[in-house]
Amino acid sequence: MYVKGNVTEDRHVEFIKRTADDVSEALAKKLHDGRLRIGVSQKLINLHLKYLWAAGFIQEPPHCPIDGIIRDKAGIDYDWTTNDSIDDYKRAVAQLRKVANGRSLSVWELEEFRRRDEE
Repeated sequence: MYVKGNVTEDRHVEFIKRTADDVSEALAKKLHDGRLRIGVSQKLINLHLKYLWAAGFIQEPPHCPIDGIIRDKAGIDYDWTTNDSIDDYKRAVAQLRKVANGRSLSVWELEEFRRRDEE
């Protein structure tokens, strides 16, 4: 669906949730507490999409990967390693939008990540 482009935010969020649920169901015995958390799911999906976008294979994704570096850079309260709430993830995205100040989340994250390497 990302190759075709124009994935809505709602569809993207649903994909993150569905992936966490599907992997949890399929691999419960191999996962910590039997669950792939929402935070880990968003990190894996958003990071994969970031690289596909940067390589020119897909259009710009709706979100950026939220990890400790981006959380701290933005000054938001979101622990991607323990979060298992889609609503908490949506709140983190809303907070990032405020920090991005009109830039798309993908562009903002890419610029901030590059700036970190220059410091």
